[in-house]
Amino acid sequence: MPGLAIDVDDATDIISGGWLTTINNALTIEGNGATLVGNPSFVGSNSVEYTKYNVDVFRPSSDFLAQQAFSFGKLEPGVFLTISALNTDGLNGYLQLGEGSTASLSDATARNSVSYGQRVPRSVFEAKENSTLNLSQVALERINPELFGVGPAWVGAISGVNATPQHGAQLDQSGGTCCRISGLEWWCGQCGVVADQRVGRSLGV
Repeated sequence: MPGLAIDVDDATDIISGGWLTTINNALTIEGNGATLVGNPSFVGSNSVEYTKYNVDVFRPSSDFLAQQAFSFGKLEPGVFLTISALNTDGLNGYLQLGEGSTASLSDATARNSVSYGQRVPRSVFEAKENSTLNLSQVALERINPELFGVGPAWVGAISGVNATPQHGAQLDQSGGTCCRISGLEWWCGQCGVVADQRVGRSLGV
């Protein structure tokens, strides 16, 4: 259903690391404009509630976690995945590509990412060795992949190691973020940037 909002806060049988699903066979997902919605939040030691809209660093030793953040999908090694028009709002990460896998995403938006309750802050898209990530008409808005106060500039909204990204993505931080991030963090491999657009502040490659 176009415009459908799917609440993931009460998801069960979560995969280790806060993943909602593991994809181990070739798959095509037609999202039809639906959005996976998470509402992660915590109450700080100052008694202030922090959400995906007013973000801050979550400190497990002193803060109270009200709702943890989830990530959408892990793509197993060597698997092909195509996704169109499936959005996320308030998730930690969208997709992690396993070694040698290929993912093609189009007409999607990921917004308001935070990592509350997860030991590993995630990029929206992360590609492991020898994988290929194709993005077309994908928008990233208010991305906060690193909320531990350590090295946020080194965590990219899109990241990979010895992989091949081709992306035409718009990264929008005009709504603000609690820390500086890199738009694209890529080590080795080939990187093709097509019609890339950055809006707002504190973005780099």
